[in-house]
Amino acid sequence: MYAHEEKCSLCGTTFLRRIYDAEIPSDKADVTKPLCPECRAKERERKEREREEREKEIRRKKAEEKRREFVKRLKAWRVVPIEDIRPEDDNVLYILGNGFDLMHGIESSYYDFRDCLGKHSSLRSALETYITVEDVWADFENALAHFDIEAMSSEDIVDMWLDIFDVYNEDSGAAEYYMAVEAAAQPIQTVATELPKRFRKWVNTLASNTADRPLKNMFTGGKVLDFNYTEFVEELYGVPKENVCYIHGCRVKQKGKPPEPLILGHLLEASDEGFEPKTRQKSRISRFRRAFVQTVRENVIDWISGYDEYLTKDTAKIIAAHEEFFAGLGKTDKVITVGHSFSETDRDYYSKVKSSLDDPSNARWYFGCYGLDDLLNLENLLEILEIDKSQVTVFCTDAVSVTPLQSDAKTAVKEVKEKPLCRSNDGKWTVLKKGNDLMIVDSATETVDYSATMPSGLKRAVFCANDSCLLTVMFGLDPGVLLFRKNEGHWALAGEFACNHQHLLVSRLCRVLVTDDDITFVYNNRIRKYSLLDGSLIYNKQKIGARNAHYVGKDITETFSR
Repeated sequence: MYAHEEKCSLCGTTFLRRIYDAEIPSDKADVTKPLCPECRAKERERKEREREEREKEIRRKKAEEKRREFVKRLKAWRVVPIEDIRPEDDNVLYILGNGFDLMHGIESSYYDFRDCLGKHSSLRSALETYITVEDVWADFENALAHFDIEAMSSEDIVDMWLDIFDVYNEDSGAAEYYMAVEAAAQPIQTVATELPKRFRKWVNTLASNTADRPLKNMFTGGKVLDFNYTEFVEELYGVPKENVCYIHGCRVKQKGKPPEPLILGHLLEASDEGFEPKTRQKSRISRFRRAFVQTVRENVIDWISGYDEYLTKDTAKIIAAHEEFFAGLGKTDKVITVGHSFSETDRDYYSKVKSSLDDPSNARWYFGCYGLDDLLNLENLLEILEIDKSQVTVFCTDAVSVTPLQSDAKTAVKEVKEKPLCRSNDGKWTVLKKGNDLMIVDSATETVDYSATMPSGLKRAVFCANDSCLLTVMFGLDPGVLLFRKNEGHWALAGEFACNHQHLLVSRLCRVLVTDDDITFVYNNRIRKYSLLDGSLIYNKQKIGARNAHYVGKDITETFSR
């Protein structure tokens, strides 16, 4: 990769562009019209708006078709208004799904969770890139069973990681081997380790946004089987805590006890199909490497399988942990579900409810349906549970609406002057960052000597080599280091420290040392040295125990630490 200056074809702004060698045309001329990051962002936004409008129209038409089919299929059921669901005694079980929270103005859909992650989240990227279902967030828990195992463990992918980590080098050891295996399994590892933390953090932010109680006639007593992680059934309808079973955990921490784990995942064996051997595609690797690659591939699949277990929901184990609650349902003769989709991941719980009733044949079942998908899932559920249609009443929840609370709070926005990224040792130069714009300013005259729009991720800068060089450090998806030098008294881009096959700034970076002429990057088992004249690579060699060796130069590691 190398960096060079260009002028935006729309606004004329000077900006820095980073290009991989493979992207450079043979005539070394960029055939596309260069756009600065701001203009590229505007162009992306325009195209994204157009795409969203097209998708919105497609969804609208599909929703209309589903609504017509929903109304048509409802004619075969006993349907009553939601206001007429009024139990006369306490022999009732309420089963609540996420639709219960949604109908009270709580932004608790998995799409809301996606938006909370942001567009540049590594967790979101792993989910949307490596899960094979078309819409990850529509049925999120089921989607977790559909990771693209082949995309992480194919022979070519494994061979690539072995190359990147120099495993084929005769000096490499077990550390490089397992780093390659871990890198291949990184997408599912990211999900397995990051999802529980980010999901709980998001759940803890959920809040009700209405004073309305649309189900006030429905809650008259009884017990609640709550699939939500929130305590809103207690807060909004006064249901005693001891009557509620939070089957997948509750966000509220009980005094003197650790927080409950929030259970999220797919059913046991749901992901098995992804691990089945695929028809082998033609591979580019040589036959001399293939046997070794196949062995490593098996290790990668073992790692993936291990992380998949973290994304699995063992319903039998969960039910056993709440056996006391189910044992207390014997006298129940009315079961009312609200906001539940009756998806396959939760059918074991319905089977347990039915088997816990003293007289299942005498029970009345009331199912709230939001639309066609709920009704179709309900039909499948009743067939599996062998519940006679005569025992069932359906009520529609798609028309339930609440009035959001009005907030008078006003947010005061203060303009904060960003601190300089760094100053030269003699105080003559100051480096400023405003958005993605880098400015090298003459401190005495406050005039801008150099200005350019940088690639995203610019975080730090440091002067070195007696203030004749400036290094700017970028993190993010494409971390790297740019070199600036004074040329005839003015600052100019000198180049970028190139690093084939992997990034310069990685977790294995241990030390960075600089002299007047060069800069050295020390990793666990590798040393890279670059010229401070033009950024060219001087030295690149693997060395076991490199981080513990002695080096000449000033230690500036802190500048390059994330």
